[in-house]
Amino acid sequence: MARLSSYDRMMAEIEADPEYQRRLAQHMAEIDERQRMQSWAADRVRAAGFDPAEGRGRKLLEKIERTAGDLCLARTRRGTLCIALGSGNGWRCRLHGGASIGPKTDEGRARAMANLVQNRPK
Repeated sequence: MARLSSYDRMMAEIEADPEYQRRLAQHMAEIDERQRMQSWAADRVRAAGFDPAEGRGRKLLEKIERTAGDLCLARTRRGTLCIALGSGNGWRCRLHGGASIGPKTDEGRARAMANLVQNRPK
């Protein structure tokens, strides 16, 4: 019968620890989620008509991963797909119906506040 080295005994004790098992499972889930996100982002870049491995496609892929956002992909007047980052309803960019950035003028801000007060639930 072979004797276990001190390293092997130490690793056996660590691997039997339930806290170690929990942290290992959490780490593996994070890796899996990261890989799933990268695959999804690469699919979105391909949908925009770019190769994620080179040039503009690689830059788009980095932009998606950095912001954890999505591409707008609305059809533009030129017939191409919009590659701006989308936000708000349906992940469209601000040019194609995404999230509003709010009123610009003092009059518009006052009107927005009046509507807020008027329509606030009582």
